[in-house]
Parts: sequence; C-alpha cells; structure tokens
Amino acid sequence: MWTEIMLKNLDKKMLNSFTREVHSYLPQIRASIDNIHADAPQGAVLEEAVRYVHIIKGAAAMLGLSALSHMTSYIEATLDEIVTGQGQRDVACNVWLHYALDQLEQYLDSLLMDDG
Repeated sequence: MWTEIMLKNLDKKMLNSFTREVHSYLPQIRASIDNIHADAPQGAVLEEAVRYVHIIKGAAAMLGLSALSHMTSYIEATLDEIVTGQGQRDVACNVWLHYALDQLEQYLDSLLMDDG
C-alpha cells in the first residue's frame, strides 16, 4: 500500500527522468553481462555494472519502488558473486541476468504508462 501511495505522489517529470537515467545504464550493464562468461572478464567493467545496479537499487528504494529495488538487489548480488569469484561465470548465469534486465526494463516502461 505504501508503494501505491508513493507512486501516486511521484511527480511524472521525476519519474520520467529516473526512468531515462536507468535506461541509460542498461547498455553498459548488458555489455558487462555479455562479458561474464569470457575467459578473462574485465573486473573493472563488471564492477562498474555492479555500481550502476547499486545506484538503481538505491534510487528505487528512495522513490518507494520496492519491486524495482528488490529486482536490482538480486542482480547486484549475482554480479557481486561473480566479481569476487564466488559465483558461476556460465551461460546459465548470463541468460538469467539478461532475463532479469529484460524484466527490469519492462517494469520501468510500465511505470510510465498511465495505469502503471
């Protein structure tokens, strides 16, 4: 219920700006994910993707977008595990991360719809 109240009170202009900014991060995050199963992924590139996801997660939480915050939390945790060498760098992980980003993007697009 709190999320519904927050969404109704969010300024449409602020929501548009937030959504545009998040969309601008997605290509870099996707490129990093594509690099995950390479023999020698670039740690700095993956760490930057983690940073972008962390920014999205924090901003979503501040705006009361808990579903988005939770989604990005899982993505961040998965990328963190890969960066630290605790997670798998395989095709299945790559597919899951792309799926999660697709869901994130659909959620963002739904926020901009009048009945979102």
